[in-house]
Amino acid sequence: MNKKIENVVLKQIINQHFKPYIRQIDEKAYYQKDFLSVVGKAGFFSSNFLQKEDVRCRELYIIEETAKYCMKSAFTLWCHLAALASFRLSNNPFINNHLLPLFELGDVLAGTGLSNAIK
Repeated sequence: MNKKIENVVLKQIINQHFKPYIRQIDEKAYYQKDFLSVVGKAGFFSSNFLQKEDVRCRELYIIEETAKYCMKSAFTLWCHLAALASFRLSNNPFINNHLLPLFELGDVLAGTGLSNAIK
């Protein structure tokens, strides 16, 4: 997907699946699972056919756009992306062939508990 189209798609996802829930996220600890899943389904978590630098730039862009509206959600998104980065480093065929696609599609969401240890 070209960057202009990608930007428009992300803004549509944010407007439709994220912004209407910001108050609930802030006041009622609503977990924005649907937003994260839609972002994944739209291909924003996928690393297929991309250089590592392109993946990182896109991920930073998604976090930045999310943070414009809600820092809690940006952090939750970062947690999922940090876990994805760890999974992508794996040499385990089960992780690479079965789990990683689920995380990149947003079918399964993850968080990182060992970020500092992995650095």
